[in-house]
Amino acid sequence: MSDDPDEPGQLYNGGFYVMQGVDGDRYAQLSIPDSDYLQEVTIVLQISEGQSAFMSVESDQLYDSIDTDIEDTLSFWSTGGDYTVTVEPFGAAAEITLITLLSGPLPELPDGEIVAGLLADEEDSTTYRFEASEAGALMSVTLRSDVPDSDFELDAGLQPDSDNWSSYRFGSDEEVRFVAPVAGPFYARVSSSDGFGEFEIVAEEMGMAPSLALNAVTWGKVAEGSDQVYALEIDEPGKLLTVILVGDPTVDLDLQVVLMGSQGETIHYLSSFEESSTEIVSQASPQSGIYAVTVSSLFDDDSDYFLLTRLEDPINLAGQWAIEAEATSQYSEPEWSADQATGAPNAADRTDDENAWAPESTTAGLQTLTLLYAHPVYPASVDIYENLGPGAVVAVEAYDADSDSWTALWEGTADTVDLGAAIFSPKLEQAGFATDTIRLVLDTDSVQGYNEIDAVQLFGRP
Repeated sequence: MSDDPDEPGQLYNGGFYVMQGVDGDRYAQLSIPDSDYLQEVTIVLQISEGQSAFMSVESDQLYDSIDTDIEDTLSFWSTGGDYTVTVEPFGAAAEITLITLLSGPLPELPDGEIVAGLLADEEDSTTYRFEASEAGALMSVTLRSDVPDSDFELDAGLQPDSDNWSSYRFGSDEEVRFVAPVAGPFYARVSSSDGFGEFEIVAEEMGMAPSLALNAVTWGKVAEGSDQVYALEIDEPGKLLTVILVGDPTVDLDLQVVLMGSQGETIHYLSSFEESSTEIVSQASPQSGIYAVTVSSLFDDDSDYFLLTRLEDPINLAGQWAIEAEATSQYSEPEWSADQATGAPNAADRTDDENAWAPESTTAGLQTLTLLYAHPVYPASVDIYENLGPGAVVAVEAYDADSDSWTALWEGTADTVDLGAAIFSPKLEQAGFATDTIRLVLDTDSVQGYNEIDAVQLFGRP
């Protein structure tokens, strides 16, 4: 090691460094050979009796440190690279010994094969590596031990030292199930809360996780003391995600919804643990990816349940019906007048109905229908209920009170084939102002017969 941080010494795997009379900071670069798998790097720092030191390890992706008053071993995981090691003795000159070790590849858990393991004492732990073939796969890791009165713990994660998924059961029969957020290596760690000895562990890929359809109901059953895990894929980010669980009212079910990143970082974590079987979670801005949805019955009997998922644009949660209306012409009064276009739809679909507005004739040229709403909004969309002669709308405009002008939000020709149940919802341009007044422009000569409009619903943010 060197006393110059600009020209550090060099440490290697298996190196044994001893230096006496150290009275200042020492620096070295630890070089780990590149590998295709994670290896555990361990650095042991020993210092003369009655003295202590601070040691840190740093790279572009890592910073970790120890104080020898608390511990003398620092461990981290690496696939290779260079790390800066700094030792800072406290107090007078000291003798320091530095040992570096590299674990080599972790033991594998072949898919579906039982592997025997051993915890040598209650401080011991063992980490294994296993594979998920593709994102969305349902993974299961099971631990079994016959050691009397023992309580072994099982954790799994995307990193060897992470516990993205854990089993919290009493005793030494443990299981974790999860939806793989990415394909590739995963890690399982066995440790002890009480006792030590032999165990068996098996990791298994159980096919693709059952999927939850968006905006639909899924029925299921969860066994006592276990989990049921689903994959919920989101490819429309930014909308409002809601997941609702309803089960047997006599049991206690729990709900968890998690989106995890490719390195094991938690992006979204939603949970509901009420003492009931009715749970709900919601995320205002979900990201794209595979969400893992878990239904748990940890302490109660088997239970049937259903899950309801909803993915909605918040803008569309509060539509308004017009409260006033006027038109350039109308067929009569009060039947077929502009006022008939206010409120919710009440005219028969695809039928001439006096409860809708109609212009004065079937060939009235360009006509406008102006609608007033109770609350000004930045207009996002409109649903135009055309109960007769759909397809005559050629423009949707918004009134800007500040400039006393109209702005076209949409102009074009409606495709009458795609109007379905006579609800026309043209894609609007964004307006840079809030409005409470919308105007429809109709070319009554373009569609044969009368063009009737029953109602117009406006959506937007306040």
